[in-house]
Order: sequence, then structure tokens, then C-alpha cells
Amino acid sequence: MKFSCSSEELSGAVGTVEKAISSRTALPVMENIYMALEGSTLTLRGNDLEVGIEYRLPVSGSDQTGKALVKGSTISSIVGKMPKQTLSLEVDESNKLTLHGDNVDFDLLGQSVSEYPEFPVIKDGTKVTLTAGQLADLIKHTIFSVSFDETKQFLNGILLKLEGDSLHFVATDGFRLALKQLKLESAQSNISVIVPFKAMNELNKIVQQLDSKTAVSITISDNQIAFSMPNILLVSRLIQGQFPDYQQVLPKVTEVSYRVARRHLVGASERAQIIASQSNNVVRLTFGDTFIRVKAVAPKMGEFKEDVEATRLSGNTETKVSFNVKLILDAIKQLNSDDLTLAFNNELSPCVLRPISDDTFTYIIMPIRTSDYDEETQQPSSESVTETKSEVEPTAPVVPVQNETPTVTPTPAAPVQNEVSAPVPVSVTPTPNEVSGTVVQSVPVAPTQPVSQPTVPVGEFSVSSTPVTVQATPTSVTTNNPVGSTTEV
Repeated sequence: MKFSCSSEELSGAVGTVEKAISSRTALPVMENIYMALEGSTLTLRGNDLEVGIEYRLPVSGSDQTGKALVKGSTISSIVGKMPKQTLSLEVDESNKLTLHGDNVDFDLLGQSVSEYPEFPVIKDGTKVTLTAGQLADLIKHTIFSVSFDETKQFLNGILLKLEGDSLHFVATDGFRLALKQLKLESAQSNISVIVPFKAMNELNKIVQQLDSKTAVSITISDNQIAFSMPNILLVSRLIQGQFPDYQQVLPKVTEVSYRVARRHLVGASERAQIIASQSNNVVRLTFGDTFIRVKAVAPKMGEFKEDVEATRLSGNTETKVSFNVKLILDAIKQLNSDDLTLAFNNELSPCVLRPISDDTFTYIIMPIRTSDYDEETQQPSSESVTETKSEVEPTAPVVPVQNETPTVTPTPAAPVQNEVSAPVPVSVTPTPNEVSGTVVQSVPVAPTQPVSQPTVPVGEFSVSSTPVTVQATPTSVTTNNPVGSTTEV
């Protein structure tokens, strides 16, 4: 096959599909870009078996057909460094790609397409059409709240929920929740799916380059979703799992609420983050009559304090609430509204953040439980910080972890010869980490028989320079498996 096209257009097309190629794939064939010429249209595809992107590029000087695979990173680097000019490309029967420029020639070894997987096609499913501007706005307001915890895959993406004539985008990482709503022109069938972060992130990059009024057609099937735009198609698998009921997270009533200028709160929070970055990003907000005081303390760095002018809308007592300042900034930096409201019930309840001029966006952020600041002599210890979890506050947008580290109580192994005891049995009980909310192990030592030599792990050890292999007696460890089942170790 042989064709000509602009170097600038080819670079844009290759750069788009290359985003779908994984650099850590176990299948070498997936490191390639699929190229297929049919008449005056060159089809480029990138795929990592989770996300696939197809780009249809108009070309000239050809009425031929042909297919080949070219190393994605190589062709991307080449066309990305070419000056603006017309390029001629030709692929021969041995799949060698020859690229001719004004003063440049490249010969690249390609591959046959025989081992490349078929690109997914969704023929039937629920369909909805948005503009590129609407889709970009939905993604922008939620993608920053996606969780990257691989043990909770159902939180590793954005929930798309169609309900009548409303479309909801929802994301949460367990300590915050972002909800963006859009009113549709017509009612749709109810459906709820979770789209992976990678697909939404790459889609966001694509739609931001399109005209805001460009139509984007969304097709949703049982296990895949497709976003079709002029000359571009993005297909992604869906995350299987049950997304938490975010409606239960939204507080029905709040007793305290304030109105504050967004840019003033952003500025104060960014300044506070300089100090807070040295103390787990914790800031203390004091809600007074006419101000919100932003305070950060780092024992080894110093202290920051700033009063931001605010208007109390409800409530009549001064309240102090601690937050992760990074979670505050992630949300308010995405807003276009001049003013926003902060509403909550007490220092440990979820805080609701909403822009004044946009009632379609809701942001829930959980406070942090800390020891009280002593205004005169004391500074908060970073070790006294505890993330508030759903088990403590049921209204929190925190998804309970169902596969926590189980409580394990091993039975002591039988004593071995040479007067060396088996490893000291321990009882492992997971407890909340006071800094990050993760699980750490508290290891109380159980009583054992007296030993005459130091305790060593089961395995090889040396007594008088003679290696001895010790075989531990199998024990039965009861975990939180189904009742009656045990695991032999």
C-alpha cells in the first residue's frame, strides 16, 4: 500500500491511538499500531485489551488496500519530530514501511496483522448523545476523585448512571465523593455502569481538542462502552462490580453553612499547603461569624494562619473542622463559580461543597479527626491524625473494605530438637493507622515454653557451623473464610 498525508495530521492521529497502547504488556504484538488502508482512508488502531482507540485519517494519492503493524513508540517518535510537510508512506509485501519526507527517509520493519486481535464492535446497546463540551465538563468534575486502590476495583473508574432524563457521573476514593449531573433532552432507559479511569482520562484528552459543539455518541452494552466522534472511536471494557449507593452519602439536612469566595479560599489553601505538606496535608478550618480561619501547623517547620472573609448562612456556634487540604483544592480548582458554599453538621460529619452558580455539582469531603490545637503552647502531632471512616460515621462516602486483613491466631508448632523452639506464635489483629487510615498490624506476643537458645525462623539455621533443616509441624489457621473451612500452612 502507498499513500501521502500531512506530517502534522499523521502525528496527531498516531499520538491519539498510541495512548491506548500499554508499555507493560505481556503480548509483544500489542506494542504495535495497526494500520489499514482502504481507498482514501487510513485507519489507525491502538489497543491494550482494556481500551481501544481507532482514528480514521483521510489520505491522498492512493486507491489501494493493505494492512500492517508498526511499532507504536517508534512511529510516534518519528512523525512527532518531523517538520510540517507532506509525507509519502509505502508498505511492501514483507511489511517494511518506507517513509519519505522532503529530505528524510526512514525504513521501518513492520509485522503481519495476523496475530493482532479484532477491534471490538458494539452493535446493540443503550445510546445517548452529548456534545464534546458537556462530556468534558462531566469528566472534569469527577475524575480527580477516582480511587487507585487495586483491591477496590469498583472504585477505579467513574460511574455513569442514566436515570430518566438525567445522566450522573460519580467518583469516590473513600474519603471524598464527586457528583456531576446533566439534564438530557429526552428520557432514557435506566442503566448504571463503571468506566475505567484510563478510558475516561484518554477520552477527556480527546474531547478537549474537539469543538465544544461536536456530537459524541455513547453506546453502552453489557460489558463494553463506545464513544464515537468524527473520525475517532474509543471502546472500553466496563468494570464489573457494585458501585456504592452514593445517595446514602449525601446529607439530607445540614445545620451549619457558609458562603465564601472561591478564589480567596483557593489562595489561602494553597498557602496553607506549604506548611501542611509536612504534616500529612492537614489543615484546621475555624468557622467564625464573619470569617473562615485556615490554619496549618508542622512541628518541624512552623505555622500558618489566615482569615478568609465569609458569610454565615446558618448555625450560630464557632466550629473547628480539620481536612486534607489536597482534597479541598482538587475540587475547588475545577469550579468556575465565583462563590461556593460549605455545609456540615459537626466537626466529624461529611462536609458538602457546592458552587453557588451551579446546582448540578456536589462534592462531599470527609473531615479528619485530630487532637485539638492548643492555641498558645501546643502544636498538633502528625501521629494523632485519624481519617474518619464509614464504620465510625455511617454518612461518610467511605466504602467499607470487605477483605480486610483477617485476624489470624496460629497454633504453636511442635518444639524441635537442639533445644531451639519454633517461631513465637503471634496474634495479628488489624488496627486503623492513625495517620493514613490504612491497616497496620499490632503484634502481641503469646506466651511460649522456655528456650535455651535464641528463637529463629523455621528453615535453615546453623548450630556449631553444621546446617540443620527444621520442618515445622503443619498448623491449622482459621481465617474469616466460610464457616468450617480452614487453611493449612
